Formats: sequence, structure tokens, C-alpha cells
Amino acid sequence: QPVLGGLKWMEGTVPTPNGDIHVYMDKKTIKVKATEGKGYLTFISKRAPKINIGTAEKIGTDKYRLMISGDGEEVVVKFS
Repeated sequence: QPVLGGLKWMEGTVPTPNGDIHVYMDKKTIKVKATEGKGYLTFISKRAPKINIGTAEKIGTDKYRLMISGDGEEVVVKFS
């Protein structure tokens, strides 16, 4: 559940046993790219966001999750 913690944006790559995970986030966009494995990106949004790959599943009030697969494609989540 990425949180900016007062920053305007953040970006980084984290190595894991299953490959790298690259994340970029600002107040209107989250971009995630994984080289291997699968996992969920969980986020809070008042409205369903626009997503370039896949579909977000609503799992609670204003809470969504999206499966990220490690195929190397960048998933972009845009909030309005």
C-alpha cells in the first residue's frame, strides 16, 4: 500500500529472491514493473482508477488490489 509520506513522488527498485520490483508513484499515478513472480498492489481510492493492464478488485471501502505478474510489463494505475 504505497504511501508518499509527504513527498511529491517516489521511485525505486527493490531486489527480491524472485527478481526486481520497480515502483514509481506520485499523487495521481502508480507504476509497477516486476521481472518475476506475482503479487498484489493494494491501494486506496475513492473511485475505481484507470489501469492499463488487468482489473482492480474492490476489497473494502475505497480499497482495491491488483495482481502484478512478473512478466516485465509496466502496470500503470491512474487516479482521477
